[in-house]
Amino acid sequence: MELNNNSVQQLVKGLNTDYSSINQPKGTYKYALNAVLESNEGDIFQLSNEEANTLVASLRDGYKIIGTVYIGDDETVIFSTDNIHSEIGIFNSKNSSYTEWCNDTDSPLKYKLNFNTEYPIQAVYRLRRGCEKVVYWVDNKNLNREVNLNYPQNYKSKNGNTTFFDSSKFSIQKKFNKIPIVENIEILEGQGNLPNGSLTILLQYIDNEKNGTKWVSEIPLINIYTDSTKNKYSDIDGSINVKEESSFDNVFSNKAIKIKYKNFDTQYKFYRLAFIHYYSNTKQPTVCRISNVLQIVNGFGEFIYFGDNYQETLSIEDIRTFNQYNNIKTSKTIEQKDNRLILGNSRDENISWENLQKYASKIVTNCVVKREKLEDVFSDNNSKNPFVRLKGCSFMPGEVVSLGIVYQFEDLTESPVMNIVGKPQNIDSNFVYGNSDKNNTYDNYGNPIISYYGMKSVTNINPNLVYIQREDCNNLDYWGKDFHNNVLKDTSVRFHRLPTREDLNIDLVSRPSDKDGFRYQVNISYPNLNNGTYLFSIQDNTSKENFISSNYSVLDDNYKFVIRKFLTENLLNNNEKLNIKYKKVVGIISETFTPKNNNNKKDFKYYSVVHNYNNLEEKTVTSKIFESDEGNFEYSGVYLEFDKNRYEYEHEPRHIYYGSSGSISTWYFIVDKYWTEIEDSSITLVSDNNITKKYKYHFTGLSGESDLFIEKSIYKLPQSTDTNLYSYNFGIEILNVELPPENVIGKKCIGYYIVKQEIKDVDRTVLDSGFLFDVTQYKEYKSLSTVLTTYGSKLREWDYEYVPGYNKYIRINERYYDRANMNDKFRPTKISDDTKMLLYPTYMFLNKSIESFTHIKGAYIYKPVNESLSGFLVHNVNDSKSNSIENEDWKSRQDDGASLRAIIRDVEVKPVSQNIGLINTERDNIDIYKLNPYYKANDYNNDTIYNMDSMSSYIFLSFKDKNGLGSVEKNKSKVTNFKDNSLQFVYIIKDHNNFYNDFLYAKYYKVTPLESETKCTTFNGDNYISAYRHTMSSYCNSVARTPIKAKDESSIWKMIGAIILGVVITIASWGTLAMVGGLLIAAAGIVYGVRAKVEQEAFNTAFNVDWGKGLSNTFGDDHFIEYFIKPSRLANKSEDSVRYQDDTMRYYNQVIGDLYFESPINFSLRVEPNNDKNNYLRPFSPHMEDRKHDKLKFEDGIVDITEERDYNMNQRAFYTINRYFGIYNNSTTTLATNGIPYLQDTGLGVAIESTEEKYFLNKLLERDISRFITYNYGSENINLQVGYKAYSSAKPIFYCTNNDYNINEKLEFYTPIPFEYSVCSPCRESFPQRIHWSDVSNTEELIDKYRIFRPNNYKDLIGEYGAVSNIFSFNNKLYIHTEEGLYIQPTNYQERVTNDIVTYIGTGEFGSLPAQLIVDSKTGNSAGISRRDDQVLTKNGYFFVCQKEAKVYWFNNQLICISDLGMSKWFRDNINKSKYYLIYDNDKDRLIITNKDSWTISFSLKTNSWISYHSYLPNNYFSVHNKLYSSVDNKIYKHNKIGEYQKFYGNIYPYIVEYVSNENPLVTKIFDHIKILTTAYKYNSDLNSYVEERYKTFNKAIIYNTRQCTNILNLKVKDLSDEQEYLLEQIQDLNNNTFIIDRNEKDWSLNDIRDMVTDYSLPMFNEQNFDKTINEKAFEGEKDWYDLESLRDKYLVVRLIFDNFADVKLVLNFTSDYETISQY
Repeated sequence: MELNNNSVQQLVKGLNTDYSSINQPKGTYKYALNAVLESNEGDIFQLSNEEANTLVASLRDGYKIIGTVYIGDDETVIFSTDNIHSEIGIFNSKNSSYTEWCNDTDSPLKYKLNFNTEYPIQAVYRLRRGCEKVVYWVDNKNLNREVNLNYPQNYKSKNGNTTFFDSSKFSIQKKFNKIPIVENIEILEGQGNLPNGSLTILLQYIDNEKNGTKWVSEIPLINIYTDSTKNKYSDIDGSINVKEESSFDNVFSNKAIKIKYKNFDTQYKFYRLAFIHYYSNTKQPTVCRISNVLQIVNGFGEFIYFGDNYQETLSIEDIRTFNQYNNIKTSKTIEQKDNRLILGNSRDENISWENLQKYASKIVTNCVVKREKLEDVFSDNNSKNPFVRLKGCSFMPGEVVSLGIVYQFEDLTESPVMNIVGKPQNIDSNFVYGNSDKNNTYDNYGNPIISYYGMKSVTNINPNLVYIQREDCNNLDYWGKDFHNNVLKDTSVRFHRLPTREDLNIDLVSRPSDKDGFRYQVNISYPNLNNGTYLFSIQDNTSKENFISSNYSVLDDNYKFVIRKFLTENLLNNNEKLNIKYKKVVGIISETFTPKNNNNKKDFKYYSVVHNYNNLEEKTVTSKIFESDEGNFEYSGVYLEFDKNRYEYEHEPRHIYYGSSGSISTWYFIVDKYWTEIEDSSITLVSDNNITKKYKYHFTGLSGESDLFIEKSIYKLPQSTDTNLYSYNFGIEILNVELPPENVIGKKCIGYYIVKQEIKDVDRTVLDSGFLFDVTQYKEYKSLSTVLTTYGSKLREWDYEYVPGYNKYIRINERYYDRANMNDKFRPTKISDDTKMLLYPTYMFLNKSIESFTHIKGAYIYKPVNESLSGFLVHNVNDSKSNSIENEDWKSRQDDGASLRAIIRDVEVKPVSQNIGLINTERDNIDIYKLNPYYKANDYNNDTIYNMDSMSSYIFLSFKDKNGLGSVEKNKSKVTNFKDNSLQFVYIIKDHNNFYNDFLYAKYYKVTPLESETKCTTFNGDNYISAYRHTMSSYCNSVARTPIKAKDESSIWKMIGAIILGVVITIASWGTLAMVGGLLIAAAGIVYGVRAKVEQEAFNTAFNVDWGKGLSNTFGDDHFIEYFIKPSRLANKSEDSVRYQDDTMRYYNQVIGDLYFESPINFSLRVEPNNDKNNYLRPFSPHMEDRKHDKLKFEDGIVDITEERDYNMNQRAFYTINRYFGIYNNSTTTLATNGIPYLQDTGLGVAIESTEEKYFLNKLLERDISRFITYNYGSENINLQVGYKAYSSAKPIFYCTNNDYNINEKLEFYTPIPFEYSVCSPCRESFPQRIHWSDVSNTEELIDKYRIFRPNNYKDLIGEYGAVSNIFSFNNKLYIHTEEGLYIQPTNYQERVTNDIVTYIGTGEFGSLPAQLIVDSKTGNSAGISRRDDQVLTKNGYFFVCQKEAKVYWFNNQLICISDLGMSKWFRDNINKSKYYLIYDNDKDRLIITNKDSWTISFSLKTNSWISYHSYLPNNYFSVHNKLYSSVDNKIYKHNKIGEYQKFYGNIYPYIVEYVSNENPLVTKIFDHIKILTTAYKYNSDLNSYVEERYKTFNKAIIYNTRQCTNILNLKVKDLSDEQEYLLEQIQDLNNNTFIIDRNEKDWSLNDIRDMVTDYSLPMFNEQNFDKTINEKAFEGEKDWYDLESLRDKYLVVRLIFDNFADVKLVLNFTSDYETISQY
């Protein structure tokens, strides 16, 4: 065994403190300070002292850096603050210059950036448009922000002459202070090409960088149609576009929109508009067109949109979700990936929205009815008005509405929807809040213009819902109390039910000039009423109308109350009695409620006596507990004691006043508990020239106290001459709106919107309105055939006396015939008493069934007021012709096809207001049949119901129980009498209380603009008042001609139809339109209309089977008989039928109108097909001229059409009976003088001129010029009405309206506070586990989509692994770092192989795949990160400090715990809850970690080992390329300064290396001397090179083992020592433990190492932080030279210190220890 040993080491394996000295791995070292493992000179894998840092730039005094981001071009953005002011600057590493870019010193407090050193900034940078440098940052304190460094002016505001940086302009999500208002909007005709349909417009502010805000100022949909609004009202139609169907390809109008805005936010200079078109008939947006950027000029913006002057299109979802973007206020971390900006751990503003509902609960509503001109397209509520949804529609009377309020605050924050509570059950439905009924307005004739009424109570309640207390925390009473001081919690939810028209006796439409009689104004007053105040209820004994509601009527200060009421003459009597009852007021109490204030004082309720009329007992009390149903309160003041059995508080307060402090004051009357009724003792009629009637009523004694005199004056108003037709539209008045005080949520409220919940079909209680048509019946046949046959015009002298249709008797040829005694063809047809046809818009236009209704309730009777007749005859309409008989006379011979004869009857109807005889029956009593033309159904009686109208499909109702059907004459279950033929206007009701079950979750839409007053009004319902003119065409089979030669006894009912002359009638399908279910018309899957379907089988059954069995008799009205069977002007009275000269198709056509509906369907803008311009008749048009009396003159029995006097084209009869045109005698060749009467078919029908005639001509025939022939009539050639071909059945009506005209929803909607939202949770607006991502952004795009966060673009991680701390992207993968876990967020890629090249395509939405944990540990050891900034991302990977595990990790696709690389124990002991700064030094390829409070350490990525501790503790690091920077206070320092070492922030620190020599640790060794190899350099800046410093090396050393230590040795180079001193130092210590170190070649030797410890009972070192110092006490005293022992142990520890030069680089190359094995 060798007794001597030489141990050589190269210290390149890094720090290692995990082993004891005896086990120290070779090549590692115990300690290094300010050491690096390489240098700029190439000393790789050799320890040397670290270069110094040097000051390169300074910020303002007191400022500290709190964040940096590199922005290219050697520039770094620096965020700094002194916690008062904030600054953004740019540091240029090329010239080491710092430039202030922004400082908010001059900014007012509310506009400061508000940086703070406790909230470091994390930022990302990108280059936009090739040159614009944009930075985005978060700090977990302020709003998320951005800045475009190219445009500092964009971030400034001005206050007077002072310009300052404005923090609001830095927000990523741009804010604004004003919402623009539309000052004017108009349609320009003939100037554009807007697509037909609906159009809405939104506005977006654009900043100077072309970035946009959210879209605002949504305009309710505007209707666009082709027709000019200057057209006659009746000629204005809607338009539709269905490109797939040529019948409806009317794409463009010729219109443009001109719009002007005001009220702009002055910080913006630009805006742009979104034009969202709906023209697909689907109620869904079709296209969104975006205008160019527009300029705001002098506070206004004006633009004309032509339809094609737009810049780009966006998807509707872009607009919708952009407007609903996540309102992210603050985020903790930020990153960008795949061209998206990503935010993590975000918070919204924490606002106590739950405190607002109690203010909304106090709001009340009234019904308001407004009169509007129905035939004025520009009338506000007119359904043809293009702006009807802007101006306001109507609410459906009787419907239930769900309302809410959205409060807007000074910063334009908008609250969630707060529910507006409906009227309580105990309040009368007639009660009008706020005395609004006193504001009723009337025209000069007493007709109401605007009227106010009470909303209905009781039926407005959904018993399945209660006002549930959301959560119990902080004494929260979410719902509070209603207007009547009722506690709402746990009570049934109340909505708002409008009264019905019947409730209010209000017409749907009317003309003031049509009102019966005169209108009367009634005034009632109580003069000279003394001795007290009374509450009266007065009712007219005759009319049963309350002059004053049965609710209390308040006297004014003079004890007079004047009301104004209008009566019609039939409700007026000469001696009207008054029923009066009263209650006396005995006192008035003022009650003031003051809520608790910020000092947490109790709620107080104060009482004071205002008036004490009855000398009740007054009590004065101070601060006494008052117990009531509302809880316990303290009150003070004077209050009244009264007998509860005699008196009571009023139910309603007389007055409510809201104080500025939140107090609420009310006045209550204390009144008699029971009404006292009094009768009039005398009535005196007082003459007054100015008053129609004036009565004085004298009532003796009010409870024996005083007499009461009442005056009633009746003024007769002039008869109205106003012939305008008006509709009466229902709206809602909202009252008692209080803006919440600022202290409620910490924001100033500036206004509110009233919002309405979207009504779904399941919520509706009024489904539609409609008309019941009578159905005629003969035996078991019931059919829709002829209706409303009453004729009321003046007859001419030559005509027969007319008897109304359907009378029991018919008068023919001066004789009355009892139809009961006539043969079948004249037997009386009756009105069915159990079957009706129901006509209603949602079926007509949408084919929508009414199966879900509960009952049908009548409202009005419509009666015929005028009737006109016409008809036409067209020859040769088909090829059917009967064979000629032998020797047939030329006058009857048929050389052409059959003729078509049509009767047209036009009936004008008007509504008659009456409340008797109206239907009211339940669904269970009704069977429903949906019948297409000629279809039949068997009802419960096995009767056959037929739809005999060939143009429409209908719903038929069969009533199993006739009770409730009503009658015109009396309110009994009685069949409507024939002579009172009428229509009933009805409402289809779904009587249920299960409405708005989703009111806490549903969408709500604005129905008012921004309001700020205590009341407002809305007419923005979804009910349209529309007119309709109904038409019917019934085929009445065909008849054969009677040839002239011999009397033909063949039946007049002989059918030709499908069997005559072998000709088959084939039912047409009417064009190329696709049939869906026989009714719905569709193209490309879009339903856009309804058309009846006529089927062959049904047609054949009707006319070949049932017609002859009795179906024909359902047409037995007088007109049918008169013109098709038995005319009155017969030559031979014994004859009871007429012969036809030609084979004839017969049609009975009817027009009924105008009918007025109110419906969710706006069919006022009905659409007509391009290829069928006579598809329907328009309401509001003049009715058809009566042409029944157009006649010909008969002189010689034969009409000579060549004589002007005989024939005038303008006076042609629509039918002609020639009694002389008879048969030949058998014995002569002359005509018989009294032959068989013929319907003469020589073309003498009236000229087809009127709209109705042309309409039915279009429905029955099509033009066919091949059928035009010239007739030879005797010696004359005449032109008849020919050139048409008959359809096999009348062309069905196409019911089409543009569904896009019926949209009531908006893009912008509001929602209540979600029920799952916890109002008690401290993190209710915090989303710590959530990440949000922006839209994908293109660097060249105009709009910065990094600022657009869609509502669904987020992901929530599971909560078990803590909040999101950081997000980073590495190797094109996104990682999410939480407090206790590290996730990877995969991208959904699809592999594609092309020519053996594999590429990957992203296929899924960003974030669609689940995030995956890198380490899945349920123990909390999942490599989390506590602070966002405890990490650094480098090219080599992601490094972070895990405080909870006291570890440092390196992630590079795999997770490595680098703190375990020899330093695990040290990190466990030294990682604490502090701030850590990590930086990657690219120059040294090392990681630097600084614990802000105590230490800095570095890790080499070359050796994967810890290298050294460092003496610098900066506030911040940042790097630029290979340059490393740090900051202390306001100073910026650059590291790795060449030529200077160990000098940081102006101070020199030591360079220390401590290593262990433990070769062969089992052997005890004597360490005599050690040898080290070092190299020293000095930098020559002039020559840019290094020079070796031969005699410079470590200047201090400490050498020790387990118990021995040399103390600090001051090393002195032998070659630099005096020779004499050197000799003396060999025997004594002359220079305080100075030790000679000798250089031989390049080796430095320390010889004769001796132990200097004097007290072995003491530790040799003081442990401080991460280092140690000599414990001087262990070395006190001197030790004789002979006691200086060699160091003997298993190992030796050597600490080398270099601290006397700052300009010398010292490299430690090798160490060598010479040891002798102990002989022991």
